[in-house]
Amino acid sequence: MEKNFLVIGLTGGIGSGKSEVAKYLSSKGFPVISSDENAKKIMAEDDSLKADIKKTFGDEAYSEDGTLNKEFLAAKVFGKDKQSEENLEKLNRLVHPRTIEMMVNTVDKYRKEEKELVFVESALIFEIGIDDGFDYVLAVDAKEELKIKRLQQSRNISEEEIKYRMSRQFSSEEKLKRADFSIDNNGSIKELHSAVDFILDIITVLPPKSFE
Repeated sequence: MEKNFLVIGLTGGIGSGKSEVAKYLSSKGFPVISSDENAKKIMAEDDSLKADIKKTFGDEAYSEDGTLNKEFLAAKVFGKDKQSEENLEKLNRLVHPRTIEMMVNTVDKYRKEEKELVFVESALIFEIGIDDGFDYVLAVDAKEELKIKRLQQSRNISEEEIKYRMSRQFSSEEKLKRADFSIDNNGSIKELHSAVDFILDIITVLPPKSFE
């Protein structure tokens, strides 16, 4: 009898703790594909994408040594004006298709290796409409004030900037409504890990989704 093969989407807004969940899943031996890391890798190594980004945003998008000029690009896409919103959409149109292709290829690799459960971590599963490609989607959430506090501790960005970036994603309510499972990450790391273990006990006995 052929083993089940499940691909689970792992999502959550900025500061929700989905990266901590991904880290814990990896520590338990589950393959976790990070869309964010894949995007960074592609932007650093894909010459055709680098050329497209330079053409769209200017040669300053990359430093002389070929590394991505993160500060320059962030200033282009994370401003609070209409042009920045349009720039972010342009960047996403360049990066997302390549990132999704890399994700699909990696999932297929794990399928051939006969893994039974693979997780794909992405903040924008619902925003870019790829949720139908997963067997199930797990959303991680936390209270807004706690998300802001965590982000201020881990990143050097203001509360105003955090709230603005939050506004560029779907609301917590929308993500939770669309997800198959959710984890409330308002407690300790130990409580978060216990919640993940509980969800794993459920997911590992579920059937794959029918995509027909």
